[in-house]
Amino acid sequence: AAAWGMTGHRVIAEIAENHLNKKAKKNIYKLIGNQKLAYWSNWADFIKSDPDPALNGTGNAHFLNTAGNLSYDAFAAALAASPSENLYKSYLRIKDEAKQKSGDLKAQQQNLYFLIHLLADAHQPMHVSRAEDLGGNKIEVEFFGRKANIHRVWDSDLVDNEKYSYTEYARVLDIYDAAHYKQYTSSSFEQWLYESHQLANVI
Repeated sequence: AAAWGMTGHRVIAEIAENHLNKKAKKNIYKLIGNQKLAYWSNWADFIKSDPDPALNGTGNAHFLNTAGNLSYDAFAAALAASPSENLYKSYLRIKDEAKQKSGDLKAQQQNLYFLIHLLADAHQPMHVSRAEDLGGNKIEVEFFGRKANIHRVWDSDLVDNEKYSYTEYARVLDIYDAAHYKQYTSSSFEQWLYESHQLANVI
């Protein structure tokens, strides 16, 4: 489940929507009506080719680079010292903006679309990786006889190889009880990123 291109982002958004509480559903309805979160889950990737510099200049928000094999304390220090435009700091900034509920409807909608996407990116290990190999993009591999790189394999190939639609995949994966999910809602964003960091070390 820790791998996603377009399909994977939709899977994550669908599972998230399955677990929204009433207040969250009400607030999201105010922003996008009856639209599915999955529909907007890839918006933050699509805008990379938008002519508007305010949108196409957001690419660095999708990943975070640190040294490898860090302890949690060293990783937390690296997060604090990291550039302002990366996955960690962009997510925190956008989340804070969303809490303010200021700005026009379009700005609030875009904050929601970013949050849906970036939170998923935070759980893709190759998005919390190392600058020297561009998050695995420079590590060439073969996937069932096809040339690829380790980032693409984790981003898309592992998911697409299963041949599920995003709704089918969500049903297959979303099998846990409330106690399972509580461990994540009671832990921090920094801890989630560190889990991805540890998985990236293994990969």
